Amino acid sequence: MSTEPCLDAATLEKLMRIGGKEFVARMVDLFLGYTPGLLAKARAALQAGDSVALRAAVHPLKSSAGNVGACAVRDLAARLEQCALDQDRDAIVPLLSELETVYAHAAACLRDYRTSLGDVGKESAP
Repeated sequence: MSTEPCLDAATLEKLMRIGGKEFVARMVDLFLGYTPGLLAKARAALQAGDSVALRAAVHPLKSSAGNVGACAVRDLAARLEQCALDQDRDAIVPLLSELETVYAHAAACLRDYRTSLGDVGKESAP
């Protein structure tokens, strides 16, 4: 695993300038909410040998991970998407495992960051 910082602080600062804490909190919550499903779809596509479905699962991770400063996730998703396009199964298998590991680390960092923002952006019960 990389020794680079888990999250790109400049990206998160830019988001903060654009929309404030509530906006950043929502972006992080959205990313954390839908990424596990995309990774599950990617794993299922790999098992089915469906490179088109694999690309469709990892493609949105490139931009969404980049949007929340999870650059290692973004970069691996891009590499995985290209390998799926090239139908390079030998490269896909370890890359998907690495992506899942890197996402877990980035998700932990994002959860910590999200906690530091406080309760902003959380839905309140009626």
